[in-house]
Amino acid sequence: MAWQAPGHCAAGDACPYGVPVETLGLITGWPYGAFEYVVAFGPKIGGVVPALLPFAYVPLVLGALLATCRVRFRDRAKWLVVGVIVLVASDMVLDPGAVAMGFWTYAANGVYYDVPLSSYVGWVLSGSLALVLSRLWLAPACADGCAPPAMLSFGAVVSLSFWLGVAVWLWLWLPAVIGAALGAVLVPIKLR
Repeated sequence: MAWQAPGHCAAGDACPYGVPVETLGLITGWPYGAFEYVVAFGPKIGGVVPALLPFAYVPLVLGALLATCRVRFRDRAKWLVVGVIVLVASDMVLDPGAVAMGFWTYAANGVYYDVPLSSYVGWVLSGSLALVLSRLWLAPACADGCAPPAMLSFGAVVSLSFWLGVAVWLWLWLPAVIGAALGAVLVPIKLR
């Protein structure tokens, strides 16, 4: 069965929990560690989270869903591990570039391009929730192992390409290698 959005769907609907988790993170420092936005990204939701956040968060989750499209959802542990690995790897490409460009900063600098380990632990926790909720939201509309709709999963590849380009431009070689490896996985799946 081809993917069809249930009811009316906007891109931000796929991850309605991104804003609450980010708000929690900004206010309490949990689950990512204490951080703050350095650049004003326009209006803020509730005066805390940039309104553009869902447009950055959704492609990451859709990319992870795209990577899991060959794993049967009934194999939940394997499905979740693959999805979380892709999400964390995506953030290992994005976060160093964003920190180096001064988009946000962490209170405790980490050993991985000034990103603390707590950020990646937070991605394991919040990413697991994001993947499970997204898959449950999509369950009525698609068969086991389906991929997100073509246009939305295209956004995941574009986002990854952008941050891969940033990593190369800023000479962040480990994020660039991780980004190239993710691209080597996601692009062929996307082209099928």
